[in-house]
Amino acid sequence: MACDDINNINWEAFTTNTKAAANALGVLANSLEGVPPRADTTPNLRARSKMLHNFRRWQVLADEAGNAETCSHGKKKPVA
Repeated sequence: MACDDINNINWEAFTTNTKAAANALGVLANSLEGVPPRADTTPNLRARSKMLHNFRRWQVLADEAGNAETCSHGKKKPVA
């Protein structure tokens, strides 16, 4: 309803819905009936190699960022 908010909770409806959700969760947690079996799949090697490439690239960037100077105070400017 429009007047429902955190300061105006219908505790009876809240309790009923909480119990219903808990019951549904319990039923699903204790049974896999109705869940289709998983098909056998093979890993996508192309995606795996791309992910490894990205991780290596991210590691290089992280290493560079870790070695970077955070400020230039006290350093001489290069002569052009």
